[in-house]
Amino acid sequence: MDDYKALVNVLRNCVESANGLNIQAADAIDALIAALTASNEVIAKSKPKWISVNERMPEKYVNVLCHLRSLDRQSEYYSIDHLMEDGQWWKAANSWKHEVTHWMPLPEPPKEVER
Repeated sequence: MDDYKALVNVLRNCVESANGLNIQAADAIDALIAALTASNEVIAKSKPKWISVNERMPEKYVNVLCHLRSLDRQSEYYSIDHLMEDGQWWKAANSWKHEVTHWMPLPEPPKEVER
């Protein structure tokens, strides 16, 4: 965030002095755009993504968020589930009406706040 404040200050200084206004302002704007683009790329890479069960399966006995589709393909559901030793989904295996199509890791649990 401090980088963005510094760039904004450069832009303000450019406005206050007429010398080199266009070049300095253009450079500052380019730097700001580059910084924002890099920041957005970091955020996009850290965002969890759905993984198709056709691509790969999660580790066994690790809870994940699952996207389930009814076998009649009329509805969709979400569930926390895990893969068992035999390769079946724990909850979905108990329901013949749904199939797991995608999954993603669960986020880290919140840290306890001491009182």
